[in-house]
Amino acid sequence: MRAATRITTVATIFTGLGVLTLALLSTGCPGIVPTIEKPTAQYRSVAEPVVDFGGMKTTVGITLFNANAIGIPLKEIRWSLKIGQAKALSGHATFSDKIPAKGSTDVDLEIKVSTLGAAGAIREIARGVRDYELSAEFKFSSPIGPLSTFAKKSGRF
Repeated sequence: MRAATRITTVATIFTGLGVLTLALLSTGCPGIVPTIEKPTAQYRSVAEPVVDFGGMKTTVGITLFNANAIGIPLKEIRWSLKIGQAKALSGHATFSDKIPAKGSTDVDLEIKVSTLGAAGAIREIARGVRDYELSAEFKFSSPIGPLSTFAKKSGRF
C-alpha cells in the first residue's frame, strides 16, 4: 500500500470517528448517561386530626410511583398543613423507604405538632372547621444526584 493511500484511509477513519462522536454528544449520549424520571406522589388519605393535651396529630397516606428501571430511595418529606384560616403548620420527616423499580410504595406520614405550635389549628378544629390544604416536597436520592417532586391536596377531613 502506498503512503498516500494509507494517509487517506487513516483520515477517513478519523473523520468517521469524529462524526460518530458528534452524533453521540448531540443526542445526549443515551447509552452512557442514564435518564432518571422524577418519582410522583399521590395522596391516598388524610386522617381527621386528633387533639389532646400534647397537641395535634394526624396521618397522611401517600403512594409514591417510580417509572425508572432502578429503585429510588426516599430520604425526606417536607410538609405544610393549613387548617381553615389558621397559620400553616410545617415540618419534615426522614425516611429510608425505597420505591422499587417500575413500581410503587405506600408511605404513612405522621404529622405531630405541639399544643403551642398548633394553637391556631386546634382553635379552628374546635370551631368545627374541617377544610385543609396540604403540600409536600418529596426528596429522593438517585445515581445522578438528588431529586425532588411536589404534591398538593385540599379537601375536608
